[in-house]
Amino acid sequence: MSNTTLKNVTYALNLLERLQVKGKQTKGELADYLKINEEHVARLIKALRKVKGIDIKGTPGNGGGCELLLNTLWNEFLLDEKEIEALALAYKFIKKESGFYLSKEFEMALGKIREKTNHTLRCVDLERVSRNKDKKSIRDQEIEMVEIIEKAKANYQKIRIKYFSVNSNTTSTRVIHPYNIFYFDTNGDFYLVGYCENRQEKRDFKIKRIKSIEILKEYFKSPVFDFNQYSKDCYGIHKGTVMHIKLKIKHPFHVFIKENPIIENQIIQDLNDEEILFEANMSGKDEIITWILSMGKCVKVLEPIELREKIMEQIKESLKNYKEK
Repeated sequence: MSNTTLKNVTYALNLLERLQVKGKQTKGELADYLKINEEHVARLIKALRKVKGIDIKGTPGNGGGCELLLNTLWNEFLLDEKEIEALALAYKFIKKESGFYLSKEFEMALGKIREKTNHTLRCVDLERVSRNKDKKSIRDQEIEMVEIIEKAKANYQKIRIKYFSVNSNTTSTRVIHPYNIFYFDTNGDFYLVGYCENRQEKRDFKIKRIKSIEILKEYFKSPVFDFNQYSKDCYGIHKGTVMHIKLKIKHPFHVFIKENPIIENQIIQDLNDEEILFEANMSGKDEIITWILSMGKCVKVLEPIELREKIMEQIKESLKNYKEK
């Protein structure tokens, strides 16, 4: 089954769910929800009407729309009590943390549960532990950006963005083939990864730094893109040359790293009760340096030499701030 066929099957099932939970919907409303155009919605409905057990009625004019009269594709909603409670608990997290851009879809799932089960949603009150408790993870305009990018991505359409670069301190116009959107939970930000025609390579773009966005009537070929492979060995967001890193880490940070692995390929060797030897293949030099410096006197860089020298240089530069009168 091709990627296009698989996507259309997914769109069709989501369209059925939308009609089943929300009732009558216009083609425009369905297009906005699925992040595709109305012509694509019309083709999906035409195909679904040919399926035995599905009856979609279309009413023209004001107050009209598409309505699901019959759907025998699924009659059971197979969730046990624990699974339903897990969803209810997740709903609590989402309500506590503003900025979840798929909140509408989550609301749809809950609506489907209420429709298909007699289970009363219940769970204990909770607070999310966060270093940035009062900081919104994504603003309203960023949500709009995400929705626009998702729509372009679904239709393989290029986008034109005005993007602010912190490194150059300038804003430039770029044409991007949107591949994926990902959330980096360390800083609470959303990122777009795509092919940049200006740079002729795949790049990451922090969505809050996109100043404007426009979907173009230009299309790109469906990419062979594996996000897990793309982000393999990355510490944080930044990509770069993979380095083999060897560190000697002391108490208490050796405990933290053993409890919360930094990267999948890491190897830890206990030197004694208060020291470990940490080894890993990692990329993202700037973020690695920041992480190492955050451990202060409790870490020593053994390899590579270039990284060791860079850390020493950073420490010397920091000391200058304290020697100035």
